[in-house]
Amino acid sequence: MEIDLLFVTVKKSDWREISQSEYIYSPEFSSDGKLRTFTGKNAETIINEFYSGEPLLLIVLDPLRIQAPIKHIKVNDLEYVEILGEVTKDALIDKIILKSSKEEKYSLDVKHFD
Repeated sequence: MEIDLLFVTVKKSDWREISQSEYIYSPEFSSDGKLRTFTGKNAETIINEFYSGEPLLLIVLDPLRIQAPIKHIKVNDLEYVEILGEVTKDALIDKIILKSSKEEKYSLDVKHFD
């Protein structure tokens, strides 16, 4: 069974506060106790939809370490993976700094390797 990593972005300036919390959240992608994440194939589109030019952290989550229910949803033609509960820090497996181009766009090439 193929399991995709999940991603969520946070502004680099927000990371200090988030890192002091017991849970992973994103001011732009969290609401009502849910965290909206995305897979690698949708990352570039979603990130460029919500951000423009600011330094970001791409948070990499291991879905096998998430204890809350997960469901796939579509919002405004964008595909997300919504986590229906809190995500503890043990699901975080990496943080990647993202910088935009001169045109204030982000370029990512996330691939799944077995």
